[in-house]
Amino acid sequence: MSDTADIIGLHQRSARDIFTTGYASTGADVRITPNGHAQNNTGPPNKVPFIFLSFLVLLVAAVLGISVLKYVKLSTPEVCDMKMAENRDFNKYYGILSMNNHFTTPSSDNCASTIIFKPALPQAILKPDYSASSFLTLAPYGTGKTLLRCEYYKSLRPDTYFKVLILNKEIDEYLQRFVEEKAMSGTDCDKKSCIMKWSSDDFGQQDQEKLHLLLAIIEGEGFQTKALQTTLSSNVLNNLRHFALFMTKHVKKTAVFIIDGIDESRFFFEENKVNKQTLELFCHSSTAQEILLAAVPQNFYLSIFYPKIDGINIQDANTRSSNFPIHTINWDTKLIIDYADYILQEMNKNASASRCKSFADFKTLVNYSNTRNAEIINQITTPRALHYFMQHLITEMNQRTDDGSTPFIASFENIHAAYETAAKSTFKVHFINK
Repeated sequence: MSDTADIIGLHQRSARDIFTTGYASTGADVRITPNGHAQNNTGPPNKVPFIFLSFLVLLVAAVLGISVLKYVKLSTPEVCDMKMAENRDFNKYYGILSMNNHFTTPSSDNCASTIIFKPALPQAILKPDYSASSFLTLAPYGTGKTLLRCEYYKSLRPDTYFKVLILNKEIDEYLQRFVEEKAMSGTDCDKKSCIMKWSSDDFGQQDQEKLHLLLAIIEGEGFQTKALQTTLSSNVLNNLRHFALFMTKHVKKTAVFIIDGIDESRFFFEENKVNKQTLELFCHSSTAQEILLAAVPQNFYLSIFYPKIDGINIQDANTRSSNFPIHTINWDTKLIIDYADYILQEMNKNASASRCKSFADFKTLVNYSNTRNAEIINQITTPRALHYFMQHLITEMNQRTDDGSTPFIASFENIHAAYETAAKSTFKVHFINK
């Protein structure tokens, strides 16, 4: 009876299914055709759950997308929308408002720079063991001579060396005293002719009233009275030796005389004019053989940083010695670009987290792929020229950045205008007075 009832129920259900779909369902994966035949149910599965889930995913994505767009729309005008005039600021865009933009500091006179690109500097000066040495550095204007001197001075261990720094101020003061003493003694001379009374080796000769510079500079160093009472004699070179021995024996330090800044001395330079004879005499006397021989046994060190000027013979033949090497600083386009990349990388390290963008490399910043841009960049030959150029380029981009597509990526107009402006203050030409 139960089998009969099941069969009757199946046929009743099949009849209803056939009426609505044309097929009878058995409730399993088999269906009954209108002709009464059984057929496997191989039709498409029920897609309603899949469609619903897909709709739900799309809905969630749309809601999230709208939220992100609203966030960007709200945040962009505050810092990164270049259509707003107050946002057209290079330092603000790259997140360096609260730090020093190294490109805008073309001078190293205050010795405060923390960015030192050592690959371009003479490797024998900044030693891994922070030791002193005697040498002459000849470097063209703007190549990093002052920066190198600053780093050399700071690198010398204070517990080992007694550092005597002789700059243009000290040189000028001593030369002024020399001229005044000549005038008081009845010698008829002006600033130029008095200085011309030096011979080329006055650092090492016995005329005590002349260039007694190295010992005169220790005034105010705290050792003047006892040191000079111990060392003074009629010979400047002997004074220097005795002073060095005094420092080694009693102070337990080796004296290091560091000379720089003669290119700013009013006795040798007047605006852009240089007195060839007096400058050459001064430089040759500071590297006279007597001085160099005295320094050789490491009684003291003589570290000199002089400018390299076309037409001026500072590099005398007498200074060519393995114990007193001559170093130079030279730059090319690759080093300039590497140096600029190094600056950008260092500034990236300390940039604000709220910056609109981090610095890319220098070639990207100046659009170096543009041939006309590259031709101008390739004319920049010194770090100082690069600094002046970047200073004016940043101003140019601040004033002309009103297109939000590629903000603060330099155009040819930016590059050309910045280079022309920078050239007026960068290139130093000396006119030599014979």
